[in-house]
Amino acid sequence: VHRTTVSGDPLEFLRAKLARLHPVPAEGEALPRFLGGAVGRVSYDWVRFVEDVPDTNPDEVGMPDLWFVLPETIVVSVGHASEQGMAGFAKREFDLHPAGSIFGDDELAKRVLTEGAGGAFEEMSAGFKGDRFLDFLIDQLRPELTERYRMNGDHALMGHSSGGYFTGYALFARPGGFGRYLIGSGTHPQTLDMEAAYAESHDDLPARVFVGCGADEANNLEMAASRLVSRSVFLAENLRMRRYPSLALKTQLYADRDHITVIPPMFADGLQFLYADAAEELAPLLAKDEAGTQT
Repeated sequence: VHRTTVSGDPLEFLRAKLARLHPVPAEGEALPRFLGGAVGRVSYDWVRFVEDVPDTNPDEVGMPDLWFVLPETIVVSVGHASEQGMAGFAKREFDLHPAGSIFGDDELAKRVLTEGAGGAFEEMSAGFKGDRFLDFLIDQLRPELTERYRMNGDHALMGHSSGGYFTGYALFARPGGFGRYLIGSGTHPQTLDMEAAYAESHDDLPARVFVGCGADEANNLEMAASRLVSRSVFLAENLRMRRYPSLALKTQLYADRDHITVIPPMFADGLQFLYADAAEELAPLLAKDEAGTQT
């Protein structure tokens, strides 16, 4: 992190810095126009570089005229094209659930979930390949990204609904595969068994874990039968009681939020918690020293 004092218009300094960078969009992908660069703010006082405005007020807070960051975080989203419709929706179930992980021994929930067309879902579940998808992310995709981009080994996995199921599963199927986990609205019964087995042979779990659910999810029949809230809370409570010294854990239930409306606040809060330690490390570097430059 650098804090720099320049003579003249600081925006020109930023323009010169950005001129040396050349974004490389992914081939064949329709990405939004803004896929990288500088993100920040321009202060009100910057107007004095383009307008003849009196500058008689004392600077009592020491805020810079420009405050921008050039983030290097790589966000990888793996899914099926929206054009595939429900076919793509069905495919994600094969990707995000390991075989035999859906129903467990909860006969009441299983009876509700397999009513009507749900019976076909039970038959398909034997062919789920979430374990292979997890291996793909860690053993194939990550090494390929490491060859193409600068990566520091700080990896996070975040998911909601079926993605939340998958994230909780990954926590115990490949311990240490990621360092930060956001488990949103979903936990496999198999994951609870894996958590108990992990506790039998481990006395620590080095990870930051955020578990979130919408309280209103329990008011939907299928969501209730999926035990989205109760299993997720049960997992979080068990982790809390393990008292792992290196585990940072937070559980958040959102009042009046359902399976869809819970997504924005959950990810916003989850990201803040998962990277709170990184923010604390950066805080001293952002402080202005007496010389005006901090590296």
